[in-house]
Amino acid sequence: GCHFSGREQYQQAGELADFVNSLDQDNEIRGVVVCGDFNSPPWFRSMEVLRKSGMCDMWESPTVAAGSRHGGTFPSSCRLLCFERLLRLDYIFLHHSGRRRISCKEVHVDDGVSSSVASDHLPLIAAFFLQ
Repeated sequence: GCHFSGREQYQQAGELADFVNSLDQDNEIRGVVVCGDFNSPPWFRSMEVLRKSGMCDMWESPTVAAGSRHGGTFPSSCRLLCFERLLRLDYIFLHHSGRRRISCKEVHVDDGVSSSVASDHLPLIAAFFLQ
């Protein structure tokens, strides 16, 4: 959803959290990576729902080397006054489960010139490995 009130995103975040947590019953799952355009800045209730459900926001993880700045991904193109990307709307979450774990090594926003052609959001890139 893309509602400024965040109501639709809040509902969807709850449904997503329930689904991801339901996967914990499978002992073979090493972890779940959830990523995409959530259309929610970090202070929206929807992001709080996901964090409280056990999902770790890779940009805010103390064990991950995050890129510089605040992780803003929107807008991708700044033609007028834009000192920095204004909003962080895109996320990569990691939810651990099972015995073996997935770890995130680094995360960054690709703010290259060619990136702004494909979307109104910049890509968020992360490197993961199995432990």
